[in-house]
Amino acid sequence: MKKSITIIIAIFSWLLSASNACGQDEQMTKRNPIVVVRPTDNWCLRNGFKQDSNTDVSVYEKVFQESELFNVVSRELNGRFEKASIDMKPLDELIKTFREEKIEQGGLETKDHHQFVSGTYDEMVSAVRPDIIVEVDWPNAPTADGSKIGFEYMTMSFRVMDGYTKDLISEKNSKTNSLPKGYNNMQTLLQNCIEINMPDIISDIKSQVDDYHLNGRPVKVRFRTVDMSFDDEFGENDDELADFISKHMRMNSVKGSSNPGQSTSNVLDFNARMPANQPDPEEWVKSFIKPVLKQLGLKGKYDRKGIGELTIIISPKTD
Repeated sequence: MKKSITIIIAIFSWLLSASNACGQDEQMTKRNPIVVVRPTDNWCLRNGFKQDSNTDVSVYEKVFQESELFNVVSRELNGRFEKASIDMKPLDELIKTFREEKIEQGGLETKDHHQFVSGTYDEMVSAVRPDIIVEVDWPNAPTADGSKIGFEYMTMSFRVMDGYTKDLISEKNSKTNSLPKGYNNMQTLLQNCIEINMPDIISDIKSQVDDYHLNGRPVKVRFRTVDMSFDDEFGENDDELADFISKHMRMNSVKGSSNPGQSTSNVLDFNARMPANQPDPEEWVKSFIKPVLKQLGLKGKYDRKGIGELTIIISPKTD
């Protein structure tokens, strides 16, 4: 009897230790949120930094070289995020790293900073993989406040977006406290607006990242077929390919949160949730889809759009 009790206690202690270890591992995977701040496309257009809908890295490089006000906004946000234990990756530092990588790869012939570096935003931040993007915008000049004649104010907008899918999380549009008319110190007006909005912005970011750890990180996964259909049947039970894909997406998503979107005979879309401590959506999907395709005698080609959008093109093996 005593021996049995001893064994039970030993097993209980082992389970408790394992549980605590798992809890510690989970805590260790948590880190400060990573944020990137950038100007909106409309701000870049209005201020002459771009002429069309394309926003190349060179656009952001020009912004940092020529807009002192954006530099002021970036430094102000960086300081406030740091106090809130949020790691902001300044865009100018990302551009500098991206430039150095381009030089090493032979994409730039010179280190002359007058030669703007070319590439997409997603390429530039691929190594950092920010949790959150914060876009900022403001008009080129203060506006007269009709309710207080003789005073002016500044309206500034902040768009908080998912860093992987670029889905909008929240948007803040508020104006500064009124200042005396003719008070054209734009720097003070912008700092005033940042101070007003920061508590809500920080709260939104932390709530969103907490949700990632609890419910998984949102990713968008699309499957497409070539020379075959999702209606094709496989296995002993003649299950359709769509059923195989849906089953494994559901089994491997956090809490089974794999919501189907568009569905045709050649396209399957999923809004899924992958583990927060898995930074790469492609590696996550490959870990469970690649063995399934191999088992069915199929192959997959993986095409990434941005950080958190992935397309898998499925076709029969030809060899």
